[in-house]
Amino acid sequence: MTLDRSRERDWIDIVAAYLNACLIDARAIRAAKLTNQQSRFLKDHAVGSVFRAYLDTAQTICDGQLSAPTPSSWRVLNEAENHILVEIPGGVADSNTDQLPFHTTRLHLARCEGTWKIRTILEPCTGCNWTSELVAGQCFHCNGTGKPLRPEDEQCKRCKGTGRCIDCMDDEVSGWRTASCLLLRRSIKRTNDEP
Repeated sequence: MTLDRSRERDWIDIVAAYLNACLIDARAIRAAKLTNQQSRFLKDHAVGSVFRAYLDTAQTICDGQLSAPTPSSWRVLNEAENHILVEIPGGVADSNTDQLPFHTTRLHLARCEGTWKIRTILEPCTGCNWTSELVAGQCFHCNGTGKPLRPEDEQCKRCKGTGRCIDCMDDEVSGWRTASCLLLRRSIKRTNDEP
């Protein structure tokens, strides 16, 4: 599905603003490497060559080009009057040039009181996407069978016999999980007024 730019421009602006905020944060984190605690410690307690090597590496990372994918590279996976699921391609990160986000990210936007808001942020599940041999949403321990690895066990100890990945089984889409930036607050339940 391609983006319908004529229908609603404002949700595109919300996604672009989110990516820009991530970009600003990433640049600040990179700049902080020049004055962080490790830098201060090495200045006082390392030989000059180690401190200079740290600073050179930190400066190279800080000077690296960060960019965000343009709307033309986004994919709309699902679109309705009151919600949109858009996938933003991830970059191939190396030490000098990166694209944000660093991995493919999905944003689910919902219309709330006439305005688009980000409902959830999803990233690929690390439990079932770390090997190409698994199908998204399958338990990596038993390859989705639910059967135990050892004959004396009754069922797979990781998934308790379900065959489903325990890292993303409670999320909306198999193979995707709530973004790590949101995991600490995951226990907070949505209220009835949220879409």
